[in-house]
Amino acid sequence: MRHNHGLIFFLALVLLWLSFAAADDEPDEKPWIFTIKHEHRKHKDLPAMHKAFEKVDAKPPYNWVFESGDETFGVYFMTVNCTEKQKTQLEKDYDHLISQAGEYKPYREALYTAFESSDYVIDQNMNQRHERLMMAQEPGEQVPTKYFYHKSQGEGITVYFIDTGINRQHPEFAEADREGRIEVLFADPFPPDPNDPGKLKLDVDSSLRFSHGSSVAGVVIGKITGLAPKAKAVMIAALDRDALSSEPLYLNALLKLHRHIKKNNSDKRVVVNISMNAGYFQEAEDPNALINDIRRGLEDVFDELAKMKNVVIVSASGVSEWSQTDVAWSWPNMRADKRDTAPNLVVVGGVDKEGKGIFQRPKAEYQQVYAPAYAVKIASNIGYQLTTGTSFSSAYAAGVLANYMSKDKQLTAEGAKDLLIKNSYPRFKDSSGEGPNVIWTGNKLKDAGWTYKEMEDAAFCKRDDKDSCKPNSSKSGGKTNSQPNSPLKTSVSSPQRDEDDDDDDDYEDDDDEDDDDEDDGDVNYISTSTVIKEVKYNVYVTVGPNGPSPTNADDEYIDPLADPKDRGSRQVKARAVAIPTQTRIPASPDTGNLAVLKTSTATDQPSPGS
Repeated sequence: MRHNHGLIFFLALVLLWLSFAAADDEPDEKPWIFTIKHEHRKHKDLPAMHKAFEKVDAKPPYNWVFESGDETFGVYFMTVNCTEKQKTQLEKDYDHLISQAGEYKPYREALYTAFESSDYVIDQNMNQRHERLMMAQEPGEQVPTKYFYHKSQGEGITVYFIDTGINRQHPEFAEADREGRIEVLFADPFPPDPNDPGKLKLDVDSSLRFSHGSSVAGVVIGKITGLAPKAKAVMIAALDRDALSSEPLYLNALLKLHRHIKKNNSDKRVVVNISMNAGYFQEAEDPNALINDIRRGLEDVFDELAKMKNVVIVSASGVSEWSQTDVAWSWPNMRADKRDTAPNLVVVGGVDKEGKGIFQRPKAEYQQVYAPAYAVKIASNIGYQLTTGTSFSSAYAAGVLANYMSKDKQLTAEGAKDLLIKNSYPRFKDSSGEGPNVIWTGNKLKDAGWTYKEMEDAAFCKRDDKDSCKPNSSKSGGKTNSQPNSPLKTSVSSPQRDEDDDDDDDYEDDDDEDDDDEDDGDVNYISTSTVIKEVKYNVYVTVGPNGPSPTNADDEYIDPLADPKDRGSRQVKARAVAIPTQTRIPASPDTGNLAVLKTSTATDQPSPGS
């Protein structure tokens, strides 16, 4: 028996040694990226190279084999998940095609900043907010008391975005999604699985984490926050399955944008909004040859977009201090001063509530305008809030362009771009008589047949026969204001209210029902009284094992868009610490990457009892 025990002990040691040896010999598989030489992007050996990648790729749980390119541009890069030994062999076998090779992981970036918001109450008429009134102010006239707009609201115009995705389930997008006016594409490599039944959930989760794409798109096509809510949106999400981004991923997003325009809108006027630029993680020519290959690819695609007569591009200037005159080292802004290669590009800077420039001083060579960028109202991952940045300035310009073109069916994309620049004028002038040229909606009160006195009285609309819309006598007495009814719906469905009014969003619209009376005729201009009421929201965005998640003070996961009664039903998987982000002020705006969403907790009104 003693010998048996010794034998068992010996065998156990052998097995332990074998397990360690196996661990040492275990393949070190990781994702690699290979850029293709410029002159060989359409080489006949590329299909064979792709097959070789397929052969060595460690498929489970995901397939990393991918090649970024198309018939127009050829192949820019390929990716594969394999050992370093296999990677070296691939380099030898296809040395005549490969420009650079390296591990892909260092190029993937997380694009979020966690934040904590305090309790606050906002009860603000959306169409009386400073950012809208500034854009509606006519040259030489007083600031209107209400925002007003043309009925077309971007209808028939497609606005493209490269950003972090879009939360289709946010009330801002419910109607557009239901009408099929939102399309979401995912960039490669390593995208969400298109056959995954949970794709919609992933789409929503990513937007809740990062919010930036939803916030930017909401400024254009949002039901309440959008300037052009009837436009169509095509969002190319530059996030992979792990919700990380990279410049190669951005290149593929740009390729998909170019391909989509050629296939679906080659004969239609479109707007491209670039609030999330490529190259923000570097400020000069990168010594990394692989990344420079990717940037040359970006240059190729932007060159082709610049040739498209039906396309106008607006790009956020960056969030550098007002003393900064050069736009950030990013695409497409780095060529903003070259009109011959960027004829359809407009760079958009930012101003505060008074029209004072806070981001990016203008430069003579740029086609540059300005738009509100401080404490603007956006749709976010906690419902609605205020934030700051030129991401939203650019989106405002995109919305105004969409409205120009939907209002005037004969206006070309180039004509709309020229009109945007021509219509922009200073709202504030310094001691030298100069000031940033802020965009204008182009709508005049006299065209609508209104006076400033009429605008002060109530929400209203005007028919094309110059008669005012009749009040809807059938309206219930539940609303505090009795106002004329607009036949244009501007509301969103309200979530169920919690009895204690806690952690809930109210969406109210004084003009949210159709007029069934005998009022006939077309409405050309509308001014509404859309009210957003936010009551006692206390949300912590915490960084956990799966990225940031909205939680309450007890670290319980909540869904800000769900029924309030269900918000405490799920828990985050791991304890995490909330990271507060400082409120922005015009005198000292944040600097850094536009791609990183840094959220302001500024509010219009203090918390009750504060």
